Amino acid sequence: EQQTARLGLTVTQSLLRGFGPSVNLVAVRQSQLETEASLYELRGFVESLLADTEIAYWQCLLAQRTIQIFERSLDVARQQADQVMQRIEVGVLAQTEAAAANAEVALREQALIDARSDFRSTRLRLFRLIDAPLQSAFDLDIQLSTRPGAPGEAPTDELASRVALAQRMRPDLNEARLRLEQGRLETIRTRNGLLPRLDLFIALGKTGHATTFLDSFSELDGPGYDAAVGLRFSQYLENSAAKGAHEAALATRRQAAAAIVNLEQLVELDVRLAANDAERARQQIDATVTTRVLQEETARAEVERFDVGASTTLLVAQAQRDLLA
Repeated sequence: EQQTARLGLTVTQSLLRGFGPSVNLVAVRQSQLETEASLYELRGFVESLLADTEIAYWQCLLAQRTIQIFERSLDVARQQADQVMQRIEVGVLAQTEAAAANAEVALREQALIDARSDFRSTRLRLFRLIDAPLQSAFDLDIQLSTRPGAPGEAPTDELASRVALAQRMRPDLNEARLRLEQGRLETIRTRNGLLPRLDLFIALGKTGHATTFLDSFSELDGPGYDAAVGLRFSQYLENSAAKGAHEAALATRRQAAAAIVNLEQLVELDVRLAANDAERARQQIDATVTTRVLQEETARAEVERFDVGASTTLLVAQAQRDLLA
């Protein structure tokens, strides 16, 4: 009876499936791209948070200004109502004129209540965005120190460069490009799965023989050597699973490429719409100033006609309401 102990070393090298660093490092490169995509995702969230915070600030400032406007308009409506009541008492106006004046005061009070409620809402949203404690939000005072400045010329003549900048810097677009690269790496992995397996192997060994198992280890220094060199080939019939995975990866990659083209168009659309809105707002500022001046003159003229008995309380209230708007 012979016992055998063997000490061996086998080296295998893939020649087809699994050959080369491009396939074996796919997972590592995909993880690197996933990290970069996460950074772009974080950057997009931060930019969105900053934009929302700035918008919330201006909305809060607008709500604060609106309260001041409605307070002044309420004072004007009350003064008008007092004048109407005085004229009714002395018999200059009919009693029916009081209804329109009092209704206008009530409307201004309602508008003032809504304006104060809107300011509290916008202030809460601003506190939430800057991570202020909401529990004491109603007790905190907010000082809005930055005021809107006069707008400059809208950069409509630089749209091409701004579109190019947006397409280069937009986080969502850069993240989509990284996802496309991940899809390309996935096609490398799935294409590798279509290949048959062909392995080159080299096996070296040393064998010891003895009548007992323990003695066979001491005989490893003997003349028993063995060596083997060969190729090992294997291939799945049809290989439907690998083919399906590769087709799915190709379809996903084509879909990602089409999505990038669409996203680039949306980015350009966003820039052009924003430029159009900026230009419209810039022109509207001058037009609104002119409208407000003319509406002030209209309201003043209506009050003067009322003073001489050529107008009614309702017409005065309507003119003041147009000026308020």
